[in-house]
Amino acid sequence: MSLFWTIIIYIALGFFLLNGTIGYYFRSRQIKQQGLKPPNYLIYLFYPRPIVLSEKVWMPIPLRLMLGIIILAGGAFFILSGILVLSDFEFGKHNFLGLLSLLLIFMSLGTIFGYVGIRLVRSDSLLQRKRGKGH
Repeated sequence: MSLFWTIIIYIALGFFLLNGTIGYYFRSRQIKQQGLKPPNYLIYLFYPRPIVLSEKVWMPIPLRLMLGIIILAGGAFFILSGILVLSDFEFGKHNFLGLLSLLLIFMSLGTIFGYVGIRLVRSDSLLQRKRGKGH
């Protein structure tokens, strides 16, 4: 396996552990405030309970803003990567449909990351449903 893919695997594993650790920290604080005993860290990390959309987990505003900005920058990175791939493309040497699918993947990922980053910066709950006037 090349060094590049080894680094990518370690980065993904690091993000998984970082995400699980931050989630466990805030979830265990919330459970302790309710007077209950939080689950074991490894059980929480590898056997999480299903997400309940009506439940809110408190997160400090600076951490939420920092994560939102980092995720938004990741979305911008994907969009700019798609633009750079398109600008460096030599139409005679490569498959146009392959380029188009790669460009759509980059743009889709960038848009999704950007949406999540904006929602984190703007509101307390990413998973909270927006209600219309009739509700």
